[in-house]
Amino acid sequence: MLEPLLEIADSAMTYRRRYFAQAELATVLDLLLCDSATRLGWRFQLARSPNHAAICRGIPPPEVLAEQKRLPA
Repeated sequence: MLEPLLEIADSAMTYRRRYFAQAELATVLDLLLCDSATRLGWRFQLARSPNHAAICRGIPPPEVLAEQKRLPA
């Protein structure tokens, strides 16, 4: 069950490179929940959720707003 979960999260190669072992629950959860560098991991997505919510409401992300302020009107 853990191997397919790593594949779905596109993290199987990262897991193998980091842990050099058969998938174990504790290390899979560490990678998918606690690692802020895992793109499809919970912590990475949670850190970016305010930007996602703003985009859904039609508010440009901060970097776009900064660029717009920099450009002459």
